[in-house]
Amino acid sequence: MSENTLYIDNSNRLVLEGLQDEDSGAYLNAATVVATLYDEDDVEVVGQTWPLNLSYVAASNGDYRGTLDYDLQLTEDALYYAHITATSGSLQGSWRIALRADYRRS
Repeated sequence: MSENTLYIDNSNRLVLEGLQDEDSGAYLNAATVVATLYDEDDVEVVGQTWPLNLSYVAASNGDYRGTLDYDLQLTEDALYYAHITATSGSLQGSWRIALRADYRRS
């Protein structure tokens, strides 16, 4: 799994793109999508109220996004995991996305 970057002392956007029903192929634009950020020891990261709601992006095909607070307690070069869960009626899916913390550099 490739890693994404969480920028320390920055607001970060968490995105789930193209949520769809595997059987019908229909995009799910009215799902409940939530995320929680965990450290390597599966402990929730301090600095945000969990779970974070990801909102549907208007006029998209199943895209959802939410903003992680800038004051999350992140450690440089540490690995974190975003656990995202999407529910639509009787359908549910989940993802575990690896993220590494770093500072923005010019």
